[in-house]
Amino acid sequence: MEIKASSFGITGNGADETTKVIDLFNNMPNNAIVDFEGMIVTVYVGVSGSSTGDALPLQNIIRIFDKHHLIIKNGTLKAANPGVSPQKLRYPSTLSIDYCHNLSFENFNFYGRGESFGDSDASAALSFEQRRYFIQQNGGAAVTVVKSKEINFYNCNAYLCGSVGTFYISSSDKIKLTNCYANPASLGYAAYCHDAWAGPNYDNKNVFESFFYNCAAYLTSVTGGSSIYCAKCGVLGEDGGVNIQVIGGTWRDFYANGSDRYLGFAFGATSCKITVSNATVDLCDAVLFSGNTSNNPSIVNASGLVCTRIGRTVVEIDNSSFSSSEVNLTDSVISIVGGRTWPDGPLEQRVTSVVANRKVASLVNVTISSCRIIGASLLAINSMAVYGMLKTTNSFFSLSNKILDSKGWGSSSATVPSNRNQGIIIDSDFNVTSTSDTAPLISWTVPSPQNVYVRTQIDLSGSSISSISSINRNLLDSTALTLVDTLTPPRLLIGAYYRCTNFFQQGMVTMQYVAFMGLANDLTIARFKLPSNIIPMRLVGVLQKIVGGSVTSWSVVALKELVVNDRSTEVDIYIKGTNVPQLTQGDTYKFLELT
Repeated sequence: MEIKASSFGITGNGADETTKVIDLFNNMPNNAIVDFEGMIVTVYVGVSGSSTGDALPLQNIIRIFDKHHLIIKNGTLKAANPGVSPQKLRYPSTLSIDYCHNLSFENFNFYGRGESFGDSDASAALSFEQRRYFIQQNGGAAVTVVKSKEINFYNCNAYLCGSVGTFYISSSDKIKLTNCYANPASLGYAAYCHDAWAGPNYDNKNVFESFFYNCAAYLTSVTGGSSIYCAKCGVLGEDGGVNIQVIGGTWRDFYANGSDRYLGFAFGATSCKITVSNATVDLCDAVLFSGNTSNNPSIVNASGLVCTRIGRTVVEIDNSSFSSSEVNLTDSVISIVGGRTWPDGPLEQRVTSVVANRKVASLVNVTISSCRIIGASLLAINSMAVYGMLKTTNSFFSLSNKILDSKGWGSSSATVPSNRNQGIIIDSDFNVTSTSDTAPLISWTVPSPQNVYVRTQIDLSGSSISSISSINRNLLDSTALTLVDTLTPPRLLIGAYYRCTNFFQQGMVTMQYVAFMGLANDLTIARFKLPSNIIPMRLVGVLQKIVGGSVTSWSVVALKELVVNDRSTEVDIYIKGTNVPQLTQGDTYKFLELT
């Protein structure tokens, strides 16, 4: 059957119609269609909010309770007198959906009252069941879904809220939003939030799934809201069992604030899981966030993102010392422009980066594959030692300063060697654009300032690194590589060099003959170019030339000096004997280090 809202006396004339809407929702039968006939219905006129107690008794809030198989469509519920409260107040959510299943909302708009009109966090000390009612009576969301399942929103919009988010999903499962839009118009709240604040779900299980198909959040003009900010983040999940999927959509205008500088991201998981694909992100502090507030792991998977005008970092890892964070980013194109760093903040927030890792003495695995990311100062920074792996494959990074600034990332033991899934594993191309910086491209310091020791491997074998500094830059200071089990240099270095260390087994370096430089006693001095800019560590070895099956060898007793030219690195080597067969300019030779 179909019910017209007007049959309950609802007119949409701007007067307070809270009681009429409550009457409609209490008395509508299941298996019905409720049509609001395009009316904008004003509610909560005269409700000022409360600093203590409940803003309204449960029976006086707009609430759909224990209903199923309903379609509610074509209308607007709007809290009266939108604006910003000068103090934090408890205020009812404009609509609450409690213990329902199989409800659909179509072409509907929800308006909260605005910033600080709502305080879900004030229920932190309460039981799950008490929180369930508190967030309805006092949370101030535009729409709250709690302890419900299979609730669908199609072409729905939510504006303004007083806490958490405009669309607030709590302890609910199988919630689907399609072509929806949210704008809290405040720095304080998420556009969409899903958590397990009220305990187990409708079926008394700890499973909470939500789906966002082609949804959006960005700044638009809304009375009572900010004209600068949309939200503190786009989609935020929290608590074990929460599993969010975001497919497509436009996500823009998210900002951090002075007290919570890690915010401003598009998609975040706090001790839960979020998977994002084919989304567009613009004008945000960060793209992805992973954090922990409990022992449940945080997992963020993202693919197919197109991100522009990012202000600080791509991946933000929050500063917890327990549980684990995992971030996987693939097939994405991202541009970082800066402008949202915090000069007086933690080191990770003072510079632009691809990965800003603030976790400490706990597990972090970040994998970036098949991505193109430009504009950051460096690939990754972590000022506190962590366990796990940073891995990049088949990607391109254009960086303005350096590649890595790390206080340790690898094995959780200082005595047990790192394995193949621990450490820094880089298989990508890098272009470092600073013309004046002369510091090493990789800074590695162990132990961390917290005196945490980690063992690691640094594998750059699949990477190519090009620097355009006015002088060749050292890849890294090999004397500072404490507890590095293995270090494998990049396949190509341009505008930079690296002197091999005892982390290598017996090494082989390919060199190109440049010129005869003279004689010294019973030695011949010859200059060779190192195409990969990898400089042998040992001073003795064998120089070889292989033509067909014929091998010609010369004994090398010393490297005379390092000659760093504009774009290449050359060495002068001492070859034993003065009657050295003719070396051919431009030919390639192999230098085998002797153990």
